[in-house]
Amino acid sequence: MTMARRGVEGWSGLVRGELYEIDLATLVARHVPHDIRGTARVLVHEAQFRDGRLLDATGQIEAGPGFVSQSFLQALAAALEMKTRARDPQFPRAILPFDLLAADFSLDAEGLIVSGGCDDDLPLAVIVDGHKSLLDEPTHQPRPVTGLAQLFALPSDPVVPLNPYARGLLDLLPSQPVRNQRRTADRFQRADNLEPPRLLDESGP
Repeated sequence: MTMARRGVEGWSGLVRGELYEIDLATLVARHVPHDIRGTARVLVHEAQFRDGRLLDATGQIEAGPGFVSQSFLQALAAALEMKTRARDPQFPRAILPFDLLAADFSLDAEGLIVSGGCDDDLPLAVIVDGHKSLLDEPTHQPRPVTGLAQLFALPSDPVVPLNPYARGLLDLLPSQPVRNQRRTADRFQRADNLEPPRLLDESGP
């Protein structure tokens, strides 16, 4: 169900529904220097937006089987304070298989909350391969929404490069409380001088 109207500043309204056959490589991997492959389904319990910006959203995501790069797991762990056991420094570009990616999520101005939904025996797991967790939910929540933009940074970058895709994402996500804006400004103050992220060259070493 969608109820929306278009105003001068953009769309406002309410969305509920389900999205099928989402290609993770197209949605994510084309825009970050990492790799994830598979097909996802997203159930949107409710998403409210105003003047072209998301106010809040709750839902579930499920995908798999598929493949994910070790570097993407590590980037998620760093950006959102998640836990990963994929830490082989000799093969940072290794592509790992996964059976299931499943999580509940909620997002608003206070931040992002992610809850693992893969297995009753692994209640914190967001991505699993068999009975082994590859990625667990964040240890402290909610996480700042700006953490999502950190996924667009190269592993060696100290700040987030605000390439056009990342800028568009930050313009769409809920506005953070004023008390957090100073920290965000400090993090992004040198971002405009950085080059956009490059996709990994799988033919390289």
